[in-house]
Amino acid sequence: MRRGLVTGAFAVLVAASPVGASTATVKAVDNAFQPATRTVAVGDTVTWTNAGSNAHEVTADAFKSGNLDPGRSYSWKASKAGTYSYVCRYHEALGMKGTLVVSASGLPKTGGDEVALGLLLLGATAVVGTSLRLGWRTR
Repeated sequence: MRRGLVTGAFAVLVAASPVGASTATVKAVDNAFQPATRTVAVGDTVTWTNAGSNAHEVTADAFKSGNLDPGRSYSWKASKAGTYSYVCRYHEALGMKGTLVVSASGLPKTGGDEVALGLLLLGATAVVGTSLRLGWRTR
């Protein structure tokens, strides 16, 4: 029984443990960023890709891409929570502005609800299997 409980507890802990940072994308199209507002967590990487036909760039107080010809990308890792307003200096007058919201999420990132549920079921199965193997029955 003890082994089954340890296995079940381990599965639950794995389900709630962080799986690492993720990557968010923003497209720079002609005269707009898509999406115009993007929310990520501290530790995530944001990649802006020029999907337009003209050169663009991404400038904020915290980051600066330099020139991005069509098809080129720029990535930045979010290290501090906050709201970052950015522009394409080439097309700012045409309204090419964006907002990046970086949250300091205190909740652990999981692999998704499906993974957490699967690991929880695995742990429960280990507990039940051990109980039946040892001949313990509930009344």
